[in-house]
Amino acid sequence: MEFHKGRKYRLSFGTSAVWDLSAESQVQGWIDHFAEILTLPECYDEQDLLLHCRRARRLDFIGHPELFESGAPAESHLESLQTILLNTSSGGDVTAYIDHGGDMSIAMINMCRLLYPVYRSIIKSGGVPFHAAMAEHEGKAYLLAGGSGTGKSTCSSRLHGEWLSRCDDEVLVVCEPHNRYRVHPMPTWSSFLNGGMGKKFWDVSLGVPLAGIFFLERSKDRDAAVPLLKKAENAAAMNASVLQIWQKYSNFSESDQRKEMHCLIFENVCRMAHHIPAYRLSVTLDGMFWVEMEKVTGRSEVENKKDLQV
Repeated sequence: MEFHKGRKYRLSFGTSAVWDLSAESQVQGWIDHFAEILTLPECYDEQDLLLHCRRARRLDFIGHPELFESGAPAESHLESLQTILLNTSSGGDVTAYIDHGGDMSIAMINMCRLLYPVYRSIIKSGGVPFHAAMAEHEGKAYLLAGGSGTGKSTCSSRLHGEWLSRCDDEVLVVCEPHNRYRVHPMPTWSSFLNGGMGKKFWDVSLGVPLAGIFFLERSKDRDAAVPLLKKAENAAAMNASVLQIWQKYSNFSESDQRKEMHCLIFENVCRMAHHIPAYRLSVTLDGMFWVEMEKVTGRSEVENKKDLQV
C-alpha cells in the first residue's frame, strides 16, 4: 500500500465512535503504518472527533508536562502515557504528542497507547475492550476469553467448518441501542514486537453482533461447554477479561480517574451479563471443541433468556 503525505484516516466503530486521524508531516509515516495495521480507509470529510498526532521531544512529557512545548489551553486536559502525551480539548478532540526515538518497539507500543482515548470513549458509552479471541458463526460473534496461556490463539487457529477466526487476542465490544452489542477485532499487538514475525491484524471496522462468551479452561479428558447460569459469575469473569486489557492504560491514570473507569467497566459488564449468555468451555489438545460450542449456541433464544434470568 502506497502512502502519501497528508493523508487522513477514518477510525469507526459503528455509530458509537467515529474518529478522524491526522498527523503533521514529521509523524505522517507513523500514522500511515498505524492505519495500515488497523486497515483504516482514507477520509476526506470531517467527523465529530479528531485525533491529531504531532512529533514531540521526550522532555516535553515524561514527568515534565510544564515543558509541553506550546503550553496547554486552560480548558484542555493533559495525560502522560510515558512515551505519548495526550492533550484532550473540552470538546473531546485529542492531540497526541509522539516520541519513539527511532525505536520500532516503542513506535508499536505508541500505536497501542494511541487507542486509549478511543477505548475510554467506548467504555463511557457502555462498551468494553476484551482480552479474547473472536470467532464468527452464522453471522454472529462469540468470544473465546481467558488469560495468557489458556489457549485463545490455539483455539482460534483450530476453528473448523463454518466457524471463522476474526482475531485471536483482543476485541472491542461496542454497546448499541436496546442492549445489543457488536464486536470489533483488534490487532494482536504482541505479534508486532517480536521481530515482526507472524504479524496479526484485521479490519477493525468489521462489527459482528455478539451472541455469547466462552471462558476457556484446559482439559485432559474431554471438550465440554457448560452455561454460566449465575449472572454474578458471568459478570465477574467478564470484568477480569476486560481489566486484563484496560490495565495497560489505567496504570498511567491518577487514582480517582482509575477508580471512576473501573466502576464504569463493572457497571458495563453487569449490564452485559443480563443480555449475553456465557459458558465455561473445557478444551482438550486435539478435541473438536467447536462441536460443543454449536450444541449450546444452537439453543433457542427463549432457552438462553430463561438461563439469564436464573
